[in-house]
This record gives sequence, structure tokens and C-alpha cells, in this order.
Amino acid sequence: NCNVFQQRTTIHAATTGCNFTISGRLFNDSNGLVNNLIDGRGFGNPSSSAMYVYLVNNLGLVIDSSVVNPSNGTYTLNGVRYSNYTLRLSTVQAGIGATAPSASLPGGWTNTGEQFGTNNFAGTGIESGLANGSIPVRVLTSNITNVNLGIERVPVSNNQSYNITTPSFTLTDTMRLNRTSTSPSPLIGTDGEDGAFGSGSKVKIYAPSTNELYYDANNDGVLAPGERITDSLLVNSYNPALLIVRYSQIGSTSLSFQFSFVDRANKTGPKASYSINWLIPLPVDDCLLTVNCQDNYNQLTWTVLHSESVNIFDVEWSADGRQWFKIH
Repeated sequence: NCNVFQQRTTIHAATTGCNFTISGRLFNDSNGLVNNLIDGRGFGNPSSSAMYVYLVNNLGLVIDSSVVNPSNGTYTLNGVRYSNYTLRLSTVQAGIGATAPSASLPGGWTNTGEQFGTNNFAGTGIESGLANGSIPVRVLTSNITNVNLGIERVPVSNNQSYNITTPSFTLTDTMRLNRTSTSPSPLIGTDGEDGAFGSGSKVKIYAPSTNELYYDANNDGVLAPGERITDSLLVNSYNPALLIVRYSQIGSTSLSFQFSFVDRANKTGPKASYSINWLIPLPVDDCLLTVNCQDNYNQLTWTVLHSESVNIFDVEWSADGRQWFKIH
């Protein structure tokens, strides 16, 4: 019995001609492991690139290879002996006996997961850890099937740049980044599987290098300290009307921050840059305001440590921190 020989020693497997097959499929797995499955559309030519599956021994040499079927993603490795191997997905073609290429994908693609398959004694289910286009295979007694691999396209966030008139640097000088007919506009991006990103998308927003950026999560119009983005913020359902800039840094001529959209597979794309620019620096720096209570009025005085091209000062008041009125 061929299987009995294999369980006793690798020498018997090599001399009795016991050959097995390893087969599986490459999937365009657009939702990744969110559903705990490697599934989707079977295919083998991401970005029109041929894909190869290699069986690699412990010396790093190619034992067998298969071109992934471009139409349905299937592959089969033949003549496999009893032993431990690594199965590897690559864009690079190599011959039997050659040093195996590293796992690789065309630009703009990423791995979503690898599945051990059926009769693979190296493991069961989906391999844990970071998906990398490579998975252990241990052949013992029979053919191994359903060693499936998942890949998908990386989400793309678009760089955006806008020019505006110089902000006035008041407590109410804020701007919601949700304009459609004029700039600045909402965050935008695209994904090969998910389509256009925008309102309702998942996005990670990073703190600006100058001035202030808020996400008004409760939509009350008040820019609370806890809503200021000081490091990064993951927004699960992006509402453009809630992303608000406050111009607070005197002497600055721009505000910039980075953001990355996240797709249905929970893959975060490369960072994109969002910048707002104005020609004239904000005119006042380090303004100290003092209020002295008099008999029937309040006396306001202020000191400006640095100013540029200032003509007049306006003093405003507010009862709720939201609506402001100029004192005449």
C-alpha cells in the first residue's frame, strides 16, 4: 500500500512512485476575510499579469509549478511526493530546480488570505497572521485540494489641493470640507472592487501639520477638544459635513493633512495629501485679551505681540460659543 509506505519513511515514498497532486484556486476576494472565507471571483490575471504557483522544498528550490488559469483561477501541481513544502504565489516565472521566486503581486494588489485546504496536514482553515501569498503544505496520504489564495486591489485615496482667500483668524473662522460647487471639496478616492469612495466610506484621517482639524461626530456645531484630530482618527462612516478646519495658527499660509480610505476587505490604502493654501499669512500673532469689570461696564484691552498689515480690530461676543456678533 503506497500510503502505508509513506507513513513509515520518506524513502519509500520516493521509490514506490507515489505521486500526489495539490490544487486550488486564486480568488479576487473583494471583502477579504471579513466573512472568514476566501471567496469571490476566480481569476488568474490581475492587471493582465500572468500568475504562477510554486511548490518549494526546504532548500528553497522549485519542485513543481503551475500557471494560474487566467479565466477561473485554478491551478494544479503534479507529481508531488510525501514531504513538507511551501506553496507560493508569484508574478515571476521560474523553472523546476531553480531557486523559487519570492511571493509577489502586480502593483496595486494585496494579499487577503491563504487557505490550507483539504488533506493538508500542515494545518486547517485559513492560515493565521499576515496574508503574504505563501502557505505551508504537508503531503502524507492523498491529494490536497482547495489550497485557495485571495487577493484584491488596494484602495486609492486622491491627493487634493485648494487655494482660498486669507482666513481672518477669529474664533468663528472655520470651514467645513464638504463643498461641491466651490473648493475645498470632500475627501475622494476609488477602489477597483468597491468603486468610488466618499460619503459613508471608511477613512482614516491624520492630524494636520498646522492649524486645527476637527470631526464633529455629534454634529452639534461645537468644536469640542475631544473632537480635534491630534494624531489619527478612524471614521467608519464618513460624513463630509462633519470634517471642519479651524484656522488658528497666525503667520501660516497653509493647512495640510493626510488621509487613507479603507475598503470592504479592511485594507487601508496609501496616504493621500489634502492641502489648503492662501497667499497672505494670518496677520496677528499672540493676542492677549484682558477684561476688567467697572461699575456699569466691562473694559476690554488687548496686546498684540506680532502683527502684519493690520488696519482695524473687530471685537465679537457670543452667548453660546457658536453664534458671534460684532461689538459696535
